[in-house]
Amino acid sequence: MLHVRNIIRRFCYHITTVLLTEGVNVMSGNFDKEVLVLIAKGVGIFIQEDMGVEVVEVSDTTFYISRYQPPRFYTAIGIKGDFNSVIVFNFETSLIKKLSAVLVPEGFSREETLEMIADVPAEVANITLGLALQDFPEAIDDVSITPPFKLDDALIKEIKDSKLLSIKIRTVAGDILCSMIKR
Repeated sequence: MLHVRNIIRRFCYHITTVLLTEGVNVMSGNFDKEVLVLIAKGVGIFIQEDMGVEVVEVSDTTFYISRYQPPRFYTAIGIKGDFNSVIVFNFETSLIKKLSAVLVPEGFSREETLEMIADVPAEVANITLGLALQDFPEAIDDVSITPPFKLDDALIKEIKDSKLLSIKIRTVAGDILCSMIKR
């Protein structure tokens, strides 16, 4: 538990530093891009500082993707309240293997280990998004997040032909694509 507290303290310090030094613009009124950039930068900091995976780039540029199809390793988390959206985190398999080496303990059966590996995206997303909430713009002061979940067929169908606001995090072990679905 002490290890988790130290991770949280470092993450909070780093994300506040990013906000102050990178000048995230929270005055625009439309917070979609600002929130997505904030989340992506937090994920990048967590992956590098706490998971030990070198981050090559956290893009400041958002872009739209269409024809979304969930990859093997992904998770989604809903944001509710003053800012309603679903954030989908897509992980390349090579990155999941690297993160699993840090997050998944040894000594379990193959079946249990595979189950824990499948939960890695949810753990990373839950930690980083939960901590990023405290740094959301002041105008977004009443928000909460859902537990991580998989997209059901109805939501996949709803977003399949939509354009999703997205941002990429590149690491030496693989990429993470964070996408926002406005609700």
